[in-house]
Amino acid sequence: MPVQLTVYFNGACNICAPEVALYRRRTQTHGRTHVSYCDISTTDLPPDVPDGTSRNDMLARLHIRKNDIWYSGVEAFIHLWAEVPGFNWLARLISLPPIRAIAVPVYDHVLAPWLYRRHIRRAACAVS
Repeated sequence: MPVQLTVYFNGACNICAPEVALYRRRTQTHGRTHVSYCDISTTDLPPDVPDGTSRNDMLARLHIRKNDIWYSGVEAFIHLWAEVPGFNWLARLISLPPIRAIAVPVYDHVLAPWLYRRHIRRAACAVS
C-alpha cells in the first residue's frame, strides 16, 4: 500500500508558509503525488484530529497524517523530510537518537512556541 502523507501547516505564518511552499514545490516537481498539503489557517480542523488537539495546537506546530497516523513537531518533520527530495539526509540526521533527544525539546519548548508567539504578534499588528 502506498504511503499517503498530508501536511497540516499554518499558512498565515510568514516563516512556515515559505518553508512548506519549498517542500510542496520539491514534492510536486519530483512527482510525489502521495504528499498533499493543507493550510490549517484557512480551513476547518480535519474531523479525525487526535483528541484534545485544538486549532491553536494545529497552528503552533507542524502536523502530518501519514497513513492515518498523526505526528507533530520533530516527528512530523522527520516523516515529511523523508518524502521531500533533497531532505532525506536531514530526516536521517535528526532521527539519530542523540540529535533527536536534543531536537525534540528545543522544538517543543523553544522554537515552536517562539514562532507561534511571533506569528500572533505579527497578526495583531496587522489588524491594528
